[in-house]
Order: sequence, then structure tokens, then C-alpha cells
Amino acid sequence: MNKLILAAAVLNASISAQGVFAANDNNNGKVSVCHNGRTVTINASGLQGHLGHGDSPGSCEDRRSAVVILQCAPDGDGIVVDAVSSSPFVDPEVVPTPGPESDCATALAAMVDAQLAIRSVTAGGNGTTEYLLLGYVGISAP
Repeated sequence: MNKLILAAAVLNASISAQGVFAANDNNNGKVSVCHNGRTVTINASGLQGHLGHGDSPGSCEDRRSAVVILQCAPDGDGIVVDAVSSSPFVDPEVVPTPGPESDCATALAAMVDAQLAIRSVTAGGNGTTEYLLLGYVGISAP
């Protein structure tokens, strides 16, 4: 009798948990992410891990790989953007393009927020630093 009560309690808890989960998610706990240029479907519980290593939420259909080279140089009291080179289709609303003399740290933070990952940092002999950023971003409308 105790086993029957325990089994009923476990079944009830399982059904309740599934109902709450289903009410919050129409895709059975699955989400799509753009992973290395391919759309993959993963458990929602793994989303943060994927976002943490540069994947972006949603399908890859409207995204392209983006390459941005940001060159920073010392200027007076701070380090500012000296030059920016990026893929021609990168939407400036998605990946802000800093102007010359912008604060370098702020520009890097905006690009990381746009899901670009810093892949390499190269120090130049004249005090400049180049940052190579890669990721998958939305494309500009033609």
C-alpha cells in the first residue's frame, strides 16, 4: 500500500511539473541557436552555455559570420578607437560601429554584447592593440 501511495505521489508530481513546463514553453523545452553557422535545436537548459561561447539565439537563416578588427591606441588619458574594419553587411544597429576617438573599452563591450567574441589580441610596437572579433550577426536589409 505504501508503494502505491508513493507511486501515485511521484506520478502526480511528474504530471504537475510537465504541465507547468508545457505552459511556459511550446517547444517541449527546446530552443534553436545558431551554432558555428548551423541552426541546432537544444534543451532550453543548455542555452546559457551556448550563448556563453558565442552562439546566438534563434535560426542562422538571417545571420552571417561577422569579422571585426578593432584597433585601439593610447590618447592622452585613455585608450581610444583608432580604426575599425568589419564585414560589409554587418548592421550597425546590431553591432555598433564606434567612431574614431571613442573609448576602446566601451566599444569592445558593445561588440561583445552583440554576441561577437574576442578571438585574438595583438599588441603593436607603437602602443596600438588590435582586437579580432568573430560571431554570427543579423544582416542589413539591402
